[in-house]
Amino acid sequence: MILWPFRWLLRQILGIILTLLVGLVGILWVLQWVPFPPVVVIQGFFQGSAPKWGWLGPEDIPPLLQEAVQWADHTSHRQDSPSLAEKTAVLVFYPRGSSATGSAWLGFLLENLWSEAHILQFYLNALPYDEDVYGLKAAAERRFQKPVAQLSPNEMAELIARRRWPHLSRPLPSWLRAEQERLRRFLEKKLSAAYAS
Repeated sequence: MILWPFRWLLRQILGIILTLLVGLVGILWVLQWVPFPPVVVIQGFFQGSAPKWGWLGPEDIPPLLQEAVQWADHTSHRQDSPSLAEKTAVLVFYPRGSSATGSAWLGFLLENLWSEAHILQFYLNALPYDEDVYGLKAAAERRFQKPVAQLSPNEMAELIARRRWPHLSRPLPSWLRAEQERLRRFLEKKLSAAYAS
């Protein structure tokens, strides 16, 4: 008899948690088809300093570029590196410089709800390239004054390497120039194989 109020309270709390979880899963599932900017861009817009950002649809991202990003992530020497889904969750849903508490769980949900292509698309659309430049489209326009589809292998390699050095106006440090060169060779090898077939 004494335990009845505790059981009722526990049932109510579990019901609320389950409702919130189902709502979150539903929202994330729907969002994979909605071109929305990262939280940082939305915040900047409301603060009157809207960063430069543009949306790249799946047809706008060259397959070669997608392949190079995936290859760079798989050949990374960092063992403790988070998954692409977790990185995407942090870039899209968390303000810049904030604590990314729960990003591993959000990344897990994205891995199970979104396709790998959707995760990569949102990742490339949320990458910070400067204080006021977000996404691959805006970075290509700012750095090279051309759309992503017209980038050369060297330019693609530079933008991929700059994921870890988000300063478009500064030269790449030597350790990233080596990565850019490695990526350029990968892209040129893939291009020559495509022309040969």
